[in-house]
Amino acid sequence: MRILYIDINAKHINPTANLFPFLLFEISNDITFYGPGFVNDNLVKGGILKFLATKKEFDIVIYGPTCPMLSKDKEEEVMLYCKRNTVNKSSSKTLLSFYKDINSNYSNLDIKIKAISILNYDYYSDPGKVLELIDNNSFYLIGPNEQSISLLQDLPSYAKNEKHYKRKHGQFSDRWYQYIKENANRHITALHFVSNEEFFFEPLENRYFDISVPGVEYFLRRLALKQLRNSNLKYPSKYIFNIFKILNFLKIRPFAYDFMMNLYHTSFKSSLKNTKCIYTSRGGFGIPIRKFFEIPASGSLLICNPCIGYEDLGFLPNKHYIKSDPDQLLEIIKYWLKDPKAQTIASNARDLVLSKHSMKARGKQIKNCFIKILKDDFVSAKWKKGKYVIKQKI
Repeated sequence: MRILYIDINAKHINPTANLFPFLLFEISNDITFYGPGFVNDNLVKGGILKFLATKKEFDIVIYGPTCPMLSKDKEEEVMLYCKRNTVNKSSSKTLLSFYKDINSNYSNLDIKIKAISILNYDYYSDPGKVLELIDNNSFYLIGPNEQSISLLQDLPSYAKNEKHYKRKHGQFSDRWYQYIKENANRHITALHFVSNEEFFFEPLENRYFDISVPGVEYFLRRLALKQLRNSNLKYPSKYIFNIFKILNFLKIRPFAYDFMMNLYHTSFKSSLKNTKCIYTSRGGFGIPIRKFFEIPASGSLLICNPCIGYEDLGFLPNKHYIKSDPDQLLEIIKYWLKDPKAQTIASNARDLVLSKHSMKARGKQIKNCFIKILKDDFVSAKWKKGKYVIKQKI
């Protein structure tokens, strides 16, 4: 299958967005990339329709995470976001030209199958404009399905304590949940995935730190960190993470600089690699964030308040992770630091991610969906008890 991928070539804070172009090579060996940083500025200036006129026919076009159709903002605001929060070498003028061209012409591409990645999209606060666009243009979605989304009425009480909930309060709806559930035939179920470089095999007993709580401090993570500060457990400093928070607050935009982005990612990986037990939790909305895959891949023992649908993804408590709320954390960590079964659980989880949630595995799952779609034989794709099940027409 011939695939055209449209997006800017940029480095993001979230590795899934960085890895997505590489994921495509697990789907097909016939990929053409278009967008600033993928082709020269003259080709971008000429526009997507002129570019396509020089190419053979494509079977599928896939739009990446920073394409403007998924934004409720104007092209100028999307451009500014990319200049401030991603590493890219394209000029503001080139980015703006690209975004305006794609917004004007995405519906004019003569390609049978059109798909958009929503792996990094905040669909809870979407006002409905994007869904209307998706529906009117018969786009396929690549991202979490309703198995990984909570209805607003089912959110836990602590969701209102999350910073992003307070910031976007009044904008949330169940539109995406309902749309995805009702349009399973145009939804390619996909979640975050990890690359080979994110798998570590050091035994737990060789790791220096006892526990870590990495990443953004969601409500439950903040409670966990509070517990750790009153303990004698060894845990890595969040010095680098906090410096980046301060720089962002001061609008210095550290993630726009390559060496700063590399420092952030290297520090994060080092923390995972050198820690025996790692705690994470679902945010208020419960979507399977990337840490539910990258922590097990690191070979650390995952202790967590699980995300929605974790069991259907194959993760079972006491076999692949240890379930814990923050107020139980110290007791649970001390127990598992002494129990040799911790290594078995950590290894089980890493093996599960390698077989079901690696970049190679995710690419195969998406590829199999596209094969059915091209044959007009696709009904839905869902996770059931650790198996990726594609339903086809009878």
